[in-house]
Amino acid sequence: EFGQEARFLFANAKGTALFWMGELEQFANPQQARKALENLERRLKRIRALFTEVGANPKNSRVVPDLVDGEPTYALESVTAKGEPVRMYVDGEGVRLRLSNGQFMPQKLSPQAARKRLAQP
Repeated sequence: EFGQEARFLFANAKGTALFWMGELEQFANPQQARKALENLERRLKRIRALFTEVGANPKNSRVVPDLVDGEPTYALESVTAKGEPVRMYVDGEGVRLRLSNGQFMPQKLSPQAARKRLAQP
């Protein structure tokens, strides 16, 4: 379905809008849009760094756009040693894991703990 992974920025009569995975976010001025894009760029850099830190297998992992609590972000999508899909998110407090059932693990992890979690048989 169109829009599930589509993301783009465009101008319209009301200002600037960001279309991100089926959601539309409207910005009143270009500075707000620029700030949102800079935030996404920071998140992308952090998630790419996590890819390296956790030693994710490139065959089973990829960086994907996502929405968390209605906010555009990026996730590292990977597979555990058991074959279960997981998505990892990075914020200032650590790594959040979203399990295959769509629920987040209750606690945040360090990148090292996330690596161990992926490797658990």
